[in-house]
Amino acid sequence: MKPRVLLGILNWGLGHAVRCVPVVSELLNQGAEVIICGNGSSLALLKREFPALKAIEIPVPEIRYNSQGFTLLAGIAIVWRIIFSFFVERKAVLNIAKQYGITHIISDHKFGLRTGKLPTAIVCHQLSLKLPKKIKFLEKPANYLNQKLLQAFNEIWILGVLSFQTLQVLNTWRISEEKTCQVAVICSGPEPWRTEFERKALLQLKNTSIKFILVRGTSKQTEIELPNAINLATRAEILDIISKAEFVVSLAGYTSICDYYNAQTKALLIPTPNQPEQEYLAERQKKFGYFQVSSFAEMNIPEAYEKRNELKQFPKSNSENLLQKTIYSFLYTAQNQSVSSLNLS
Repeated sequence: MKPRVLLGILNWGLGHAVRCVPVVSELLNQGAEVIICGNGSSLALLKREFPALKAIEIPVPEIRYNSQGFTLLAGIAIVWRIIFSFFVERKAVLNIAKQYGITHIISDHKFGLRTGKLPTAIVCHQLSLKLPKKIKFLEKPANYLNQKLLQAFNEIWILGVLSFQTLQVLNTWRISEEKTCQVAVICSGPEPWRTEFERKALLQLKNTSIKFILVRGTSKQTEIELPNAINLATRAEILDIISKAEFVVSLAGYTSICDYYNAQTKALLIPTPNQPEQEYLAERQKKFGYFQVSSFAEMNIPEAYEKRNELKQFPKSNSENLLQKTIYSFLYTAQNQSVSSLNLS
């Protein structure tokens, strides 16, 4: 019997969906049937990439950031949404597993996407959490809980080029020598910062001579005409745009940084306000000299573009591509059990 895999993605920026595209492709190459689940723009992107696959929406609250800065009340609201989503996902995955005869589960940072019975893998990159300064005192218990949630899965897959041991699934294209635009602006992340980032980028570029392209990172239509804009780009389109741009401007998401390494493309990173993980990643990469970094308030795209040649060249990655081997081991060496024969209640 073919393995039947349920793959779920977190809707917290498009990086979660983008990095799962090669995972889904490799699952299909190895003879597995794949069902995808999630919500929002992340699920919409995977549906565009794989229109023939069964897609199931699991409606959970959208994660939104406070545009006025981090407050304890805003933090509590985010935590409540995460906890609520966990229990919604736990209930949904049991029903999906029974209905479709799921044999394996792969979750991209959705802690509730497991049954306790089937082989499971969680895709992540954040083994150690970093919290905003106002709640820094909660970092130790938060990391203890994070470790416990991760350990509930059979396997932990760390994707990218910024970790010590990773699955190199992101370098899936050749570096292009042909540059077709000067600046590519890649919008993603939670609202309202995705919209604010798009607005500021357009305001800075629209009256310049810089040839740019904008990937909006949302399926929502805009009220004004944007001739150089793409709403939701496929994985292949994003990689092509990054590879053919002289310079990229984006939020400082983990998957985005990995892509720029692999494409050898210079970039300006804008950490999402009140997201310590992105602040840490951006500052660390700035110290290496590979990226420019700016806050939302100080973002100046034309100036950053003019200084692009001051950045260091990226190191070449020589890590082994472990994706094929890892997925084969996950599918065919783990004990395959159909959920139809298990009592999951």
